[in-house]
Amino acid sequence: REESRALRESLGPWFLEARSQRWYGLSTDWNNQSPDSWIEIRPHGVLRIWENGYASIGGWKIKFGDGYRELVLQIPRRDRSEVWHTFRESKWSSAKTPLLEEVSREAVRSLGAARLSVDKPLFCR
Repeated sequence: REESRALRESLGPWFLEARSQRWYGLSTDWNNQSPDSWIEIRPHGVLRIWENGYASIGGWKIKFGDGYRELVLQIPRRDRSEVWHTFRESKWSSAKTPLLEEVSREAVRSLGAARLSVDKPLFCR
């Protein structure tokens, strides 16, 4: 119960009331709710990831930038690099079903980080 309360406080308006903190999509299609790709936000910054048959563990944090609440996801790749995706609430979001839209993406490797283009932003709901 304590972990659930802490998670609720961290996620604020993005806390999903009626289910686990599982967000579907991670897709360029904002309406996608495919069970093939999802993330589950767990307490203490732990992120469970299921992406097209590949399971992994990453991290998450909430930050505030430019007056916006942002969710940063740290997702490991198979080549030992990581991609950090920063999401904000989308203009297509509703009070009943929040929709997050990617606003920046960074590739992180052992020798540093590089900002990547977000020509087609990812969405998750």
